[in-house]
Amino acid sequence: TDEILIRLEHVFGIDEDAVLSKSATVNVTALLNEIGFETQGATELTLTANQAKKSQHYLPWSTADQKELSKELNEKEAAKMLEDNEGVITLDPMEIRTALVKVTVY
Repeated sequence: TDEILIRLEHVFGIDEDAVLSKSATVNVTALLNEIGFETQGATELTLTANQAKKSQHYLPWSTADQKELSKELNEKEAAKMLEDNEGVITLDPMEIRTALVKVTVY
């Protein structure tokens, strides 16, 4: 089993084009099958590819009025995770997604 790092980007912005600015769905499993790889699983990574997206934690910070702000993986992001959707990724405008895919060569 080998691993392939893939990064997909939706290059259009919101409302930049009536058709091409809509969310785009990519079946990564089918795409890799077309070029001779059988997928064995995948892990979605952060943009820098240094940690699993599911385990990403943001540092908390305080604003001028001392309210603590922090960001966690929200439900919408969690529902879009590659490993939970059988190899299918949906990209919103200007979104970049990174994954490490385990593959075998046909």
